[in-house]
Amino acid sequence: MKVIEVKKFLYLLVFIVIITGVILIRNIVSDKTQTLRYKNVSIKYDFLQKNIDERLSKSDSEEIKKILNNRSLFSDNPSCGFSKDISFQFNDGDIIYSIARDTCPMFKDEKTGTYFQISEKERDRINKILEKYGVTFPAL
Repeated sequence: MKVIEVKKFLYLLVFIVIITGVILIRNIVSDKTQTLRYKNVSIKYDFLQKNIDERLSKSDSEEIKKILNNRSLFSDNPSCGFSKDISFQFNDGDIIYSIARDTCPMFKDEKTGTYFQISEKERDRINKILEKYGVTFPAL
């Protein structure tokens, strides 16, 4: 009887170790944004009779790249509203991150269809940068 209980315990322990390992590996190798490697950043804003497609200044590009870098990408279906017509484009469109049209601090990676999030404070900072280029939010 005790041998059966020990075997059950060992099977449960092995199962827990495997599940924990899978979760840890998934978190370690999860997809993340990699914006620092790109040379230039442009803003595209085609909304309400505004057709803005402009490369950001070097200092604005560096700040945007730092804010958006190393963010975990995840699958979701947020209600924020996304469009390539309102997006950051890195290296002339190699990577496109659509900006949430409302004030939600989320972005969509148009290449993978995944999303990532920043803080409210970072979103406010991005909005202030974009105001210099004539871009305003919410864009509903």
